[in-house]
Amino acid sequence: MIISLQGAAPIAVGHRRHVYQHPDDPGLLIKVMRADNRPRHWYHALWYRRLARTGPYATYMREFTECLASRRYAKEPSPLVRIVGLVDTDIGLGLVAERVAGRDGDLAPSLAAMVREQGMTPAIASLINRLFDEVLRHYVIVSDLRAENVVHGTDSAGGPRLVIVDGFGPTNRLPLNGVSRRYDVRRTRRQFDRLRVQLAQLARQRDPLAVTAPAPSASRAG
Repeated sequence: MIISLQGAAPIAVGHRRHVYQHPDDPGLLIKVMRADNRPRHWYHALWYRRLARTGPYATYMREFTECLASRRYAKEPSPLVRIVGLVDTDIGLGLVAERVAGRDGDLAPSLAAMVREQGMTPAIASLINRLFDEVLRHYVIVSDLRAENVVHGTDSAGGPRLVIVDGFGPTNRLPLNGVSRRYDVRRTRRQFDRLRVQLAQLARQRDPLAVTAPAPSASRAG
């Protein structure tokens, strides 16, 4: 069965993929590679990335792998969005993921949207600290931990909580991730430190005159 998405409006747009509501299940989303960005992200990619047998779908494989690893290292709810499977659509192969819902039932707001609306509050800082601990416990490798790739809402595992919906899985040229846990922890700390810098910038843009107390650095945790 091929799902028809031609002409449907995406509910979210990422750097590499469009995100659509699954037409047959309100609890699921379908992520499809953007045709307009495929030449830049694949055909013009570095040579060693173009060697992947899965081609531009290597991103799908990375996300599947991280979800499996997360289930192996901890039994509690994963900090990653739940990947359901693959589906054929009339605009390309789609990755099916669980929909994370906000309090109003709509799509869960991103961490970036929360800080733009509320500022960098102690409650948000606490959520980030909790997410950092969960990422370490689940031994999850994050490669692009931007505020737009993290949402706050509820899924089948519970909530509300922070869930990473994109930007996870190793992208290094050399297979360093997953080989040394000490290396992975250091890299995770750097990812969270960069996230905090981004959030501080968003908070200043919201209120340039506000004095925001710095959040505890992730580099002290773990």
